[in-house]
Amino acid sequence: MDHPTYEDFEYYRALSLYLTYSKDDKRISLFRMALDYPNPEVIESLSGFVDIGKEDLEKWYKSKNLELDRKDIGYVSVLDDDYPPLLRQIKQYPIVLFYKGDYSILERRCVSIVGSRKAREDSRKTCDLVVKHLKRADVNVVSGLAFGVDSFTHKASLKYGVSAVSVLPSSVDNPIPVTNLFIARAIVESGGLLLSENPPGHMVEQGGYVKRNRIISGLSDRTLIVEAALKSGSMTTAKYALEQNRDVYAVPGSIFSHTFDMLHFKTNE
Repeated sequence: MDHPTYEDFEYYRALSLYLTYSKDDKRISLFRMALDYPNPEVIESLSGFVDIGKEDLEKWYKSKNLELDRKDIGYVSVLDDDYPPLLRQIKQYPIVLFYKGDYSILERRCVSIVGSRKAREDSRKTCDLVVKHLKRADVNVVSGLAFGVDSFTHKASLKYGVSAVSVLPSSVDNPIPVTNLFIARAIVESGGLLLSENPPGHMVEQGGYVKRNRIISGLSDRTLIVEAALKSGSMTTAKYALEQNRDVYAVPGSIFSHTFDMLHFKTNE
């Protein structure tokens, strides 16, 4: 992407990080608007909402970078050239992404796989088979870190040496659920990536899982739903993917199981 035509690029990069830590959705939306419609009026409106002076922001920025370095946490701003291009295309793109692991793997294409936390054994076999074949395509496999399909997907990625990307509703230094912490560690150690729009130390907030799902679909040009109920997080991921003009695939299942309701609904569409 082209850098915005601001005279001080580093200032706006620092501001993107500052606003992300503030968790102020209104100011973050204004920042997006300043990027998408770079004109003096929008920039002036944004400046009116900034509650920190330029010198203080510079000090804060240097201090925060040192803190992130100590925690071995990286980040990328939407202003950076290596921000994921597909994610930049969605409406509510994160203005900063924090990560642990090898960020460079995002130079490759991604395929997202999601599904029920209460997935059946057949779904585990499906995840294993799909990921095994994706190995030949040299892509990253994106999912969450929940029980069920997310776990099946990442375990298969680790098994077959496919690069795994786990998008978290919490922060990258606080992966949840804690019972899957061993998977998170294995992903990083194997050359994969933990990713979150939330700053370090952040716990899951209300609506955090649904909000996170737009990133799972936004990173990929196609999303596979393995098993999911009609009212589920996987359904929101599918809706996000369709809104983002991405391909959505579904694995049909038993008509007698409510955990496949969403897939039959999608098939009938």
